Amino acid sequence: MPADYETRSRYLALALVARHVMDLLLVFVQRGERVGDFVPSVRAIVESLQSMGSAESLLQSLQTRLTFPSYEQMTTLDEVISPNDRKLLADKLILLLMEDSGVESQKKNALETIRFLYDVESRALHHFNEPGSSQFATAFAT
Repeated sequence: MPADYETRSRYLALALVARHVMDLLLVFVQRGERVGDFVPSVRAIVESLQSMGSAESLLQSLQTRLTFPSYEQMTTLDEVISPNDRKLLADKLILLLMEDSGVESQKKNALETIRFLYDVESRALHHFNEPGSSQFATAFAT
């Protein structure tokens, strides 16, 4: 039973990270301001998107704390975005961090990222609310 709570908490953590960054991006789109921890939060997502899917990323995740470190979080991202789209999104976020690029293109990239993060949040909350694996295991134990 505790393992189920731990697994579900990872999904909830992913949803909370996605919501936090969406809120930061929304302020940027509406007011053009980078408030709070905008830059580090966006940079952490870029690093996570760039590191997913390689053997090196698994070793690196043992040494550093990535934004999306757990199996549950990475599989949720895999359900939402393909590897090719991950690279495109990471590239758009890098442009968003560059203050010398055009404001309108930055806002467009921020809106695309909000859509992606909304999908991530929705999927993570879906997994969080699913009946736990402990119920599945209990059914077979009796």
